[in-house]
Amino acid sequence: MNVLLILDHAPDYRETFLRELSSYVNLTVIAQSCTKDNLTPPVTRVGYKYIEIQTFNVLGFKFQRTFNKNINKDGYDVICVALNIRYVNRIISSLTLNRRKLVWWGQVYGRNDSPIVNTIKKVLINKSQGCLVYSKNIEKKLSLVTNKKVISFNNTEVSKKEFRAGVYSDSKKLKLLFVGRNQERKRLDRLIELAKRLSYIELKLVGPGMDKLIGSDDLPDNIQTYGHTTGVKLNSFFDWCDVVVNPGHVGLLVMNAARHGKSIIIDSSSNHAPEYILAEESDQSFIDFSNINKVIEHMNKIYENQEMLKTKAQKLQERAFQEYNIEQMAKIHYEFFCSISNGNVV
Repeated sequence: MNVLLILDHAPDYRETFLRELSSYVNLTVIAQSCTKDNLTPPVTRVGYKYIEIQTFNVLGFKFQRTFNKNINKDGYDVICVALNIRYVNRIISSLTLNRRKLVWWGQVYGRNDSPIVNTIKKVLINKSQGCLVYSKNIEKKLSLVTNKKVISFNNTEVSKKEFRAGVYSDSKKLKLLFVGRNQERKRLDRLIELAKRLSYIELKLVGPGMDKLIGSDDLPDNIQTYGHTTGVKLNSFFDWCDVVVNPGHVGLLVMNAARHGKSIIIDSSSNHAPEYILAEESDQSFIDFSNINKVIEHMNKIYENQEMLKTKAQKLQERAFQEYNIEQMAKIHYEFFCSISNGNVV
């Protein structure tokens, strides 16, 4: 089966999934440059054909010069497209594609939740064979507005073989870890303020952009920063910490905490990527990081009872291993694609 998968980007955290999916189908991936949007491409791409196309912006919309040339090639049994209406070529092409080949993919609902935008998406979905979506929440929401087949693939970046037993050590400190990009929506200022207030906390911030914090006069001694780190190099950071913290928008960090056998504390007042549902399903802690007194109260509680963190970590990892792994994610895609090529979806 020949499958064309059209993504916004295909960064390093997608590589394991793309390799796994390519073991089921002859896969071609079209995406724009990772580095242009401060994402990291994989060191090597294995098992699939990759086509990178240039993108330019006009008034907030994205145009791709060679898009039509690549998408209109013969021989694809399924064309799976990330549903993002800012990409004009995708939307125009989708209206002329053979609807029996077309599947929409991804988060579907973004930060723009306007009725007009949602109506456009509904029209597009109804002209396709259905949707493969990030989470069961999105599946449920979409199923209320379309009779097309909608299936959640439980978006993740972790394969079963990558799950590790949590490592803990006795300490008189409460060791907190954040891994991700230094962006405004991550609200790292809240963690810095917390570290200033509580002397028993040690905090490590790991990821792109953390160098902007290095040397800051405002940074207390109990905070350490590290640059972009991936793969097995992250193991030592997760083994060091007692708990993972995310004081703003959260996404795949939930999966990473599960991978390393650690629980996660998430801000209850922010909008999150669909991956937060795993934390919700496994009874992780959601607290309002905009209320410093509430956060201090919670930290005092877990500092006095760190066994609670191990219990929550076990719940998170067990749920992720059963329902959120690359192997299952690729299998769900393959089964959906088979149903289309066999004509079972209408």
